This record gives sequence, C-alpha cells and structure tokens, in this order.
Amino acid sequence: MSGRVVLALPAAGTSAGVFRAWEQHLAAGTELRVLQPRHLAHRHADASPGTAPSLRGAAELVAAELRRSMLRDDREHVLVGHSLGGVVAHEAAHLLQRRGERLPGAVALLGTRPPHSSGADAFAPLLEQDDEGFLRGVERLGR
Repeated sequence: MSGRVVLALPAAGTSAGVFRAWEQHLAAGTELRVLQPRHLAHRHADASPGTAPSLRGAAELVAAELRRSMLRDDREHVLVGHSLGGVVAHEAAHLLQRRGERLPGAVALLGTRPPHSSGADAFAPLLEQDDEGFLRGVERLGR
C-alpha cells in the first residue's frame, strides 16, 4: 500500500472539521484521520465517561491510537497537532520513544512551541491536571 496516514489533533475547543479542508490538498494515497482525545476516551474502558483526560492521559490515548493504526496499516504515519493538539502530539510521540516503540515518520506542531523549547517549563505542571486544574494553570500563565 502506498501513501501515508496523517493523524491530526485539533486545537482545544475545535472539532474535526477544522482539518476537512486539507483533504483536497493532500497527495493521492494520503488518508486524513482526525483524533480528538475526549472521543478516544469514550472508546477505552479505563476512561471515565463524560470526562476529558489530563494532557498526559490524552497523550496516552493518542499514542495507543497511533500504535494501533501503525499495526494495521503499513503506510507511513504523520502525527500533526495544532496548538494544544500539538502539545498532545509531541507528548504522545515522546511516550512511544521512551518505550522503544515504533514512531511516526514525522510529528508536526502547528501554532505551538515544542515543549522542549524556551518557555516550555511553564507547561510542564499542566500535564497531569484535570480540566479545572488545567484552566487555573492557563489563567496563571496569562497573568
């Protein structure tokens, strides 16, 4: 099978539709799949229904989805994340790397700094927070 699979994570508060316009611009044989960690959580028995995972939890769900996709589809995989989706994509790729697992061919971060760049330390405490803790932390960053 030729081509590639693009797994895209939208920014917080947006839907899969933000990437739909991309489909007409992708090369033949490229499949676009949009991932939303909140929806992925409902597909896993260990996730609490109706709750959004922490950033690290979201990264775990995305890493698991990426792993499954790469197992059943041998095309090159590209992980793309926009804004907060970029933070989740970066962390998901790092989880796979730390575990010595297969990695996507590329990880693209749009509208966000990679967590290892300057200022990233401000985001580290947010990784384990629930929704309320995350929002409080973001408010503190804006001050």
